Amino acid sequence: MRYSPRLISTRDLHRLIPRLREAGVSPAGADIVSRKIENLVILLEEVPPAAANIIKQQLLSLGGDAAVHRDVITGKPEKSTAYLIADERRFSRLAEKLAGQPFALGE
Repeated sequence: MRYSPRLISTRDLHRLIPRLREAGVSPAGADIVSRKIENLVILLEEVPPAAANIIKQQLLSLGGDAAVHRDVITGKPEKSTAYLIADERRFSRLAEKLAGQPFALGE
């Protein structure tokens, strides 16, 4: 399984906030993420809830963050859009941490 990550613009809050809301991110979560806008934002689509939770936890442990649908913690919805927020150094470290993880996260 491949998630086809794409780098999206990180400087335009007027475009990012609606995208976060469409992905099911709570208003409070969107506000928190928008304060981290100086970082890179990578978009992943069709991410299973378990994979989204692993990615979010690993990024948080590195000082980054991930905005995912508010219900992934309960295993729903079936797939989520995920916005990964971190700087280049943290993304490099994330790749190392995801190596060997299930759900094709090492890819």
